[in-house]
Parts: sequence; C-alpha cells; structure tokens
Amino acid sequence: MVIMYWLSCCHLPVDQELLSRMKNFCEVAVDVKTSSKMVEKANELLEMIDERVGRLNVFLLIYF
Repeated sequence: MVIMYWLSCCHLPVDQELLSRMKNFCEVAVDVKTSSKMVEKANELLEMIDERVGRLNVFLLIYF
C-alpha cells in the first residue's frame, strides 16, 4: 500500500496535515468494515500514523 510505504520510509516528507488526512482515511475504512482484512490493515496504518506523529512532534520540539 502506498500509505504504508510512505509512513515506513522516514526520509519521505510528511507533515501534520498529510498525517491527519491519512488517519481520517483509515478511520473511515475501519468504520465501513467492508472486510476483516481491510480493518486489520487500517488499524496497522493507524498505529504507524501515531508513531509517525510522535516522531514529528519530537522533531518539532527539538528544532523549533
């Protein structure tokens, strides 16, 4: 998945707005529940997004 690749590659630029849109997409996917596999992957992505948000926040605290 594109989102998973984007989140797992720390060198790719990701800002707060993009992470928010990714999170919204995944939350909607979980709510729709079209398949158990989709819900599983969306939940994995939500965890990755939370990790990336944490790293972004640490970066912002250190450099700004």
